[in-house]
Formats: sequence, structure tokens, C-alpha cells
Amino acid sequence: MKGHDWLLLILYTCGGRAVATRIQKIAFLLWAEHGVARDEWLFIPYKYGPWSLDVQLQLEDLVKRGLVTFREEARDKEGGEHTGKVKIYELTKPGADAARRLATREILRLLHLSKFLDMEHWCKAGLDVLLAKIYLKYPRYTKRSILPVHQLIEKLKEFDTR
Repeated sequence: MKGHDWLLLILYTCGGRAVATRIQKIAFLLWAEHGVARDEWLFIPYKYGPWSLDVQLQLEDLVKRGLVTFREEARDKEGGEHTGKVKIYELTKPGADAARRLATREILRLLHLSKFLDMEHWCKAGLDVLLAKIYLKYPRYTKRSILPVHQLIEKLKEFDTR
């Protein structure tokens, strides 16, 4: 499967809608832990951990193709580390249909089950927990981060004990 297929599946698994940060972080974990889109995506350390221009461009392409919509919503700023806007991607009807077809393919169910279980888990976790997992396991992607790493790690510990 191609990277854009995985982006559709991430959105599908997250209930059809997700913020850009969640998509980027789930894509990173699929890439780092399962080898998804290794030949298509490259991640670099960025303000909120790993980020990929390739993922961003593929999301924009999905919008152009009418499979995904994009909008920005105002959000409270958290100190100086947030822009005050959150980017939201949502599957359109054709996008949801395409993702459903991908998700029901026999090969996907057999060969990629662990990836789906991970995606489902990451979609349910708070974004702070998702970030903490990445920050602990992949510290080189946190070099330029502006987030309080120790607070994220505490959130992960709380989540793991539930």
C-alpha cells in the first residue's frame, strides 16, 4: 500500500476526522515501528516531535482529489508554543468509501492487523499520551521541540497504568 492509502486509513480508524498533529504522529509510529511508507515518507525533528513534509503533501493531494476536506479552527493558545489554530482533516464520502475498501481487503486484515490495532489504540489515546510515547521512544525527534517533555512523560505513565 502507498502512503496516501495509509493516511486514509488513519483518518478512517480515527472515526473519519483527526487533527494534523495526530495524523503526523500516527504516520510516524507506523513508519518507525512497522516500516509503512519507508520509501515515501521522511520524518524530521520539529516543534511537536517528528514531522514529515511528505505526509503533509500527501494530505494536501488527498484534499485536491476530493477524498479529504481540510479546515482550520481557532483554539486557545498554550503559552507561546501554539499558533492558536488547529488543522483538521476529515474524510469525504468518496474518501470514506475508499478507506473502507482498503480496510476490508483480505491482505490488509491478514498482514497488517497489528498496524490496525496500533492505529486504533493511538486514535483513542490523548494527543499528549501519543506525543509522550514518541518522545520517550524516539528522543532524536524531540531535539527542536518546544513542549514540556517531562509533563508528557507523566501523562504516558498515567495512561499505561489504566
